[in-house]
Amino acid sequence: MKEVTDAQRKKIQRYLALDEDELYSLIPPYLSEYERTLFAPLGMIGAGKAFFEKVYNDLKKAVCEEFDWPSKRSNPEFDDTVTLVAAISDVLAGCIGAVPPFIIATLLVKKGLDALCGSSKK
Repeated sequence: MKEVTDAQRKKIQRYLALDEDELYSLIPPYLSEYERTLFAPLGMIGAGKAFFEKVYNDLKKAVCEEFDWPSKRSNPEFDDTVTLVAAISDVLAGCIGAVPPFIIATLLVKKGLDALCGSSKK
């Protein structure tokens, strides 16, 4: 895993300070199907959730199989949430198009990786 730069750490910390709806609302501007679309705030959230649901199975495969969260969950390196978000973002790029991986990785971490992968922490 690559070292997290100061700039990346600050960006991830800003995302971690947001709630899930705020994170969902950041997604639509990166999607070509919403180019030149003006949204009400709830519309932004809904469009972000729709994208997340559309790619959910790909995200699950990337995190649970490729990243192999079940075997890494007890790694003390990932006690640092910023490091965890950065590590997960590395495997997401292939399934989320132009959406910044840090946004999606932050959402996944907030929702719970154990729940995503169907396992419990030991």
